[in-house]
Amino acid sequence: MSSVKFLVASLEAIAASKEAQRHKQLSESLHKTLQAVKEADPQLPDPEVVFAPLHQATKTGNTHLITSALDCIGKLISYSHFSVPPAAAAAAASEDGGGDKGTDGEQPPPLIERAIDTICGCFQGETTPVEIQLQIVKSLLAAVLNDKIVVHGAGLLKAVRQVYNVFLLSRSTANQQMAQGTLTQMVGTVFERVKTRLHMKEARLNLANTKNSSSNITFDPAEQANSINGSGEKIAGAEEEDSANDVASDGAAVPAPAPDAQATQAKLTLKDLETRKSFDDSTLGEGPTMVTQIKPATMERTESQSSAKEEDNYDELEAEDEVYIRDAYLVFRSFCNLSTKVLPTEQL
Repeated sequence: MSSVKFLVASLEAIAASKEAQRHKQLSESLHKTLQAVKEADPQLPDPEVVFAPLHQATKTGNTHLITSALDCIGKLISYSHFSVPPAAAAAAASEDGGGDKGTDGEQPPPLIERAIDTICGCFQGETTPVEIQLQIVKSLLAAVLNDKIVVHGAGLLKAVRQVYNVFLLSRSTANQQMAQGTLTQMVGTVFERVKTRLHMKEARLNLANTKNSSSNITFDPAEQANSINGSGEKIAGAEEEDSANDVASDGAAVPAPAPDAQATQAKLTLKDLETRKSFDDSTLGEGPTMVTQIKPATMERTESQSSAKEEDNYDELEAEDEVYIRDAYLVFRSFCNLSTKVLPTEQL
């Protein structure tokens, strides 16, 4: 089923329920979204328009509506439909009234963060219906595992912590096991991404070293002429050079080869995490929710264009590497903090 057909089926199912018909604002929002979907077909409409009725459905208190809305939100996240830039989200929110608005004219949080907040807000502790608990876990897993639109910062930590809360507080053994397995997948994915980024960085350094080595090779016509004219002298002195090499091989000191440029590159270690201010607990918060996207393949550029953008691209990739490493550190620190909390007696 395509994303458009799935969305239409989900919205129509919600709109047909008696509970949705009792809420005038929800009913009108659903009608508006369905109309926008039909007009935009075969593409999906504005994400803010789609998100508005789903957000409202989670506030009805009806288990069926909440479960359906969470399922739809999770699948739309999987389709990378909520990866709207903050500026576009702010403009859409001001026009449509969907989602939360910032105070004093500030931009609202990114749509993906509001989607995660909506999912997390449906969990009301151990009294939450098991169907909603299960859908919360599934939707948050979709948000974290999406590799096309990777969620970082506060949004990632909210998702991980809420799944941990389901694991801790749910009275359903099946949901606890599901949450436990989901946590394993989430944490494994976060750290695997760091490993992938480090491999990519190593590949970039190797490529840069290869290019530098190639560009340093020059040909001087004068030197070439001298080498041709002096070829006889080189041949005559070959025996002397061989004998000198024999002496050097017998124990004479031989100049060490120049260190490889890659070997001199600083590598991220535990010591770095202790000394770098960006990983200082006294200054490091959760960080804003942000997303990174897989960059589409671009057409081949000329040599001048490539060299002009090479440095900027390198800085961007370095900054992205920092974000991924920061995520892993924050997730690790979050679990360390959670493990030190003392549970009330009734939860043991």
